[in-house]
Amino acid sequence: MEKRSKRKRWVPWLVCLTVLILLLVLVPFPSRLNKHLTGLCMKDSGTGLQEAEASETGISIKGWRLNYLFREDRLKGTVTIHPYPLEETNQAVYDFMMSPVYIMTDDQMKQLVSIMRYSPAKNAYTGGYLFFNKDMTKIMVQEDSDRLYSAPANTNKKALAIRNYFKG
Repeated sequence: MEKRSKRKRWVPWLVCLTVLILLLVLVPFPSRLNKHLTGLCMKDSGTGLQEAEASETGISIKGWRLNYLFREDRLKGTVTIHPYPLEETNQAVYDFMMSPVYIMTDDQMKQLVSIMRYSPAKNAYTGGYLFFNKDMTKIMVQEDSDRLYSAPANTNKKALAIRNYFKG
C-alpha cells in the first residue's frame, strides 16, 4: 500500500516537469522592436556600381522579435521607408510576418530576414531582404529592384561602408 502512494506522488511532479519543458521549448520570449534610423537610398547606376542618392531616407522598424531557446528567432512587424518616390503615399511599408531570422556569420552579428509588401503602383507584391546586426544599429534594406537602403548614413562613404559590411 505504501509503495502505491509513493508512485502517485511522483505522477504530478512528472507532469509539471513535462509541461515546464514544453513551455520552454515552444513559447518564445518576445522583445519589442522600435527603431528609427536615417540613411541613404542607393540605386544601380547602370554600370554595376551602386551610388547613393542625395536625399535622406528614414527607415522605421516596429514589431516584435520572438526569441526561442532551441530554434531560430522570428520577427513580426513592419519596415517603413519614407520618403519613397515610387508610391503615391510617398512611403513603402514592408511586412515580416513570423519570418525566421537567418544568421549569416558564426559570431551572430550579421542577420537577415525576408520582407514583403504590396505595391499599388505596380499592382503586385514586391519582396526584399532586411539585413541587420544583432543590436540593430546597422540596417540595410535590399529590394527586388535595383534599390538598396543603408542606415545610419548621411554620406555616400558611410552608405557604401554599411553595404560592404553586409555584402562584403
